[in-house]
Amino acid sequence: MYRELMKRKSVLMISFLAALAVMVGSAPDAQACRPAPASILQHYESKAKVFVGTVRRGLAEEGAFELSVDESFKGLSPQEKRAGLVQVSFAKTMCGFQPKLGERFLVFMNDRDRVDQGSGSMYIWRESEQADAHLNPMIDKLLVLRRMLQFGKDPRIVPVPDEETAVHLAMKALIPIYGAAAVAQSKPFVAKFNERGSSLQERRWRVEGKKSCNSKSKKACRGTFVVEIDKWTGDVLEISALTPLGPSTDNNSPAP
Repeated sequence: MYRELMKRKSVLMISFLAALAVMVGSAPDAQACRPAPASILQHYESKAKVFVGTVRRGLAEEGAFELSVDESFKGLSPQEKRAGLVQVSFAKTMCGFQPKLGERFLVFMNDRDRVDQGSGSMYIWRESEQADAHLNPMIDKLLVLRRMLQFGKDPRIVPVPDEETAVHLAMKALIPIYGAAAVAQSKPFVAKFNERGSSLQERRWRVEGKKSCNSKSKKACRGTFVVEIDKWTGDVLEISALTPLGPSTDNNSPAP
């Protein structure tokens, strides 16, 4: 009796393990997205065309879109450079994308590719659209790519070419010092580049947070931040708070 019971248990266990192996082995790739690990340099070298673009319109072919070129790194044809437009076919697998008008992507592709995350391509969501002080790690990867190309391939490429990157670096510098809540209160940040500086050191990004003052007392303001950033290196040069940090007060406010 005991031997028969153990034999039945062994048969059941073997059957269960065999069924489990079949289930795992036959699971379709579309059930999970596991992009092959690769550095941004490997993605760059493995693809013929690399650029940052904004989705402008959908095309007749399923998954195909026209992107305006925000930043070109490699491989655009003379026609694409003149028009500033590239046609991209996005894959609709689990590792693919579902682009919407106005969204931005860093694209690594060959002609006739169906672009997905496995290519290294990335959706670049906008930090300015977030209520909290969320940092987009994709912008850091884009910075790595720019620095890599600047020092190794094309010195004309700069790490901080636009307002979005400047604001990202400013928030990244401010959050460890003042906290995410204080930085979120200073949004939206505005970045302006000083074109009139007499030297490269003086031609820098100035990123300034929102200044919120009490309507009854112009002197009672919430603190706002100013961060100055080197366009050519991405270094943070200076951080300051223009007004005392903390909540605004007036004569009608209760004493602490």
